[in-house]
Amino acid sequence: MRSRCRVRKRASGSAPNAERREAQVTLGGFEARLGRAGAAEAAYRTAMALQPQSAPSYVNLADLLRATGRDAEGEQVLRDALGVVPPTGRPALQHALGLQLVRAKRYADAMVWLRLAAEGDADDARYAFAGDNAAARRWAAALEAARR
Repeated sequence: MRSRCRVRKRASGSAPNAERREAQVTLGGFEARLGRAGAAEAAYRTAMALQPQSAPSYVNLADLLRATGRDAEGEQVLRDALGVVPPTGRPALQHALGLQLVRAKRYADAMVWLRLAAEGDADDARYAFAGDNAAARRWAAALEAARR
């Protein structure tokens, strides 16, 4: 019983560090796992307001919006974030946007963003495959074959 009270107190935002972006992102993930999309969205938006230059808040919100059937809104969140987040955080946004476009079956647009992510952070293995033109062509061909 005590732990439930503690969780509720933390979830209400009265916990220590609730004014920190990291705490709000963590809270958003917690709320999302509990199936409370509205509370998760509020936490992610609070994180964005606390530190607008931080990519994870936008990426997590876009993923939540996708999971709740609001794909277009999630895509717009990522596109808007590209104008706010500094260059070091953009590869994560570009990668998330590329994946969002793949899910929407907009493969040519997706490849542009995935390639930008790879070029922006060549050391991150998540993005590297799109920077390799041969691998990108094989991937695009496989996607095209899957569409047929």
